[in-house]
Amino acid sequence: MNSKTFAILPAGGCGQRTGLDIPKQYCDVLGRPLIVYTLESFQRLSWIEKILVAVSPEWEGHMTELIQRYKFTKVGLVNGGTSRHRSIQNGVRHLQDHILKGLGGAHLRENGKVSSEEEPVVIVHDAVRPFADEDILRKVALAAKEHGASGSVLPMVSTILESDPHDVLVQSLVRSTLRESHTPQAFQWSVLHHAYQKISEHDLDHGTEVLDLALKYTGCRAKLVEAPDYVWKVTYRKDLVAAESLAKVLWSEVYLINSDPLSSKVFNNLASCLASRNLKVSVVPTMPDAVRYVHTTVVLHSIKPAQEEATMKCEESLDALVSKPDCDGLLACMCHLQDDSDRTLGTYRRLAKRLDARGKDKRVLAFLVVYTTTQEKEQQTLSRVCEMTATLIFDRNPLMSGQLFVVSDRD
Repeated sequence: MNSKTFAILPAGGCGQRTGLDIPKQYCDVLGRPLIVYTLESFQRLSWIEKILVAVSPEWEGHMTELIQRYKFTKVGLVNGGTSRHRSIQNGVRHLQDHILKGLGGAHLRENGKVSSEEEPVVIVHDAVRPFADEDILRKVALAAKEHGASGSVLPMVSTILESDPHDVLVQSLVRSTLRESHTPQAFQWSVLHHAYQKISEHDLDHGTEVLDLALKYTGCRAKLVEAPDYVWKVTYRKDLVAAESLAKVLWSEVYLINSDPLSSKVFNNLASCLASRNLKVSVVPTMPDAVRYVHTTVVLHSIKPAQEEATMKCEESLDALVSKPDCDGLLACMCHLQDDSDRTLGTYRRLAKRLDARGKDKRVLAFLVVYTTTQEKEQQTLSRVCEMTATLIFDRNPLMSGQLFVVSDRD
């Protein structure tokens, strides 16, 4: 993007349809508020200059704390309005008064577009749509630069029926000509600014579609961009469950630390189990310096290690995860033991609890899986170990942190 690009995220809703005590944008998903995933999608993009979040006054303090905790350097707050359009209008006014001074008067052509190549672009996106990736954000921004406005859409899946006031069928609408409107949406600055300057009080209080405002008040016909199917909006409580599952896939990566050639057989099996759960897997010799995803898992595998060696490797990997400030880490240690005596298992049980205690304050979970095997049942045991480990990694249940899991095929 060679134009300045900004984002406005309305986040003033109270979440009545979820039936929860707090607005859905602040509900926990894998240890993080839902809105944190949304903000991370924008914060990480170098071409996004500023992100304005319209938040209700009673949640401003909480939102400020989240900005500080997660180091969102591009995020600023504006007052949330009594409706979606009023919240966005507050964001537009803040851009005009504090960031884009003097650019509000650019002239619109008859088709709603502006002529300046340097015209800024503003992305409007719902705070409760946490999975917009760079690809769709860039597509709508570029389309807005060319057409004046653009919006994410998906094909209609269900047939739409029009009814009269008495709930009697009038007609069945032609599904092939209809699209579901989603966000992100993007606008040339003058289109968005002009629309919210001219908007009526009725539209401010009762409308929701910004693309329609652009058409109604500026004549700009938005370019519709087909979006991935995961841009849906979290609306109901069941959507939070779906969001958690999707976050595990889109925002997670697993690193298999393969420092021992003998571990390849185990890691190949484990990688297959993880891939079947749609997790991204990388086999690496050491922990990378920079991680790409919010939820990062490191898996170690040791074959009949001395207890001191196992302790050292686990603690070194935990320290590496703790040092990553922008991720929620998970350390999974797999150890092939020579014996599973009570004394040996007690040592590893204490190690698991120490790792959990050291990682807790830094949002790093840790668990150990130990196993013994015989030659006759080796493949069966390895399959069980890898399935168990993959399930624990995918679930990322904090209650499992600090636990020792034992798999044995001995009588």
